[in-house]
Amino acid sequence: MSIRLSEKPNFIVEIANGYSGKLLREIIKIEEDSFESSFHYDDMDSFFKEMLEDESNISLVLRSNGKAVGYLLGRPHNDVRLELIEDDPLIKEDNERYYIETMEIMNGYRSRGGFTKLIFFFIRTAQKRNINKYSAHARVTNGLFHVIKKLFSKDITLARDIPAWKHGNNEPYKYIEITLRQSLLFLKFRLLLHKIIRSLSIR
Repeated sequence: MSIRLSEKPNFIVEIANGYSGKLLREIIKIEEDSFESSFHYDDMDSFFKEMLEDESNISLVLRSNGKAVGYLLGRPHNDVRLELIEDDPLIKEDNERYYIETMEIMNGYRSRGGFTKLIFFFIRTAQKRNINKYSAHARVTNGLFHVIKKLFSKDITLARDIPAWKHGNNEPYKYIEITLRQSLLFLKFRLLLHKIIRSLSIR
């Protein structure tokens, strides 16, 4: 059941520093709420525990009034390439790129600004590690690719079709690569301008 909040959530993003049982349960709850069961990892406990314990990863939790409502996991691109090369043989090596493994926001908290909070925080965190290039397999049917394209259109260096992605319930996906040339301040300005134009056109 989808829940719609009457007020805009007060989102904050925090870095998940290491593993804890409480944090693992929060992330699994977000995963279960955000995706239908066919999209879940085979062993969520083991997978997310391993991801949280790996210091090379970037794990971010989106909170609203203390409640964990969103999660983003970024991993070194080459680590993911080794796992996915058989399913996507066109992935090239790049040790200066981060791959967005998953980004999820619970029902009722979507389209409230949480996506941009997570993605901008992720970029800032990656930049502190001297990484400014990103990759992902983006779902098409839920509109995620179109949101990314709208936000990062000038910085997308590769976007290719995957008609049936094995790790996405055999849905159509796009594999994308981004090299960020714009500042985050400019991206935020573009986003604000888009919202203003959209509100004017609605009226």
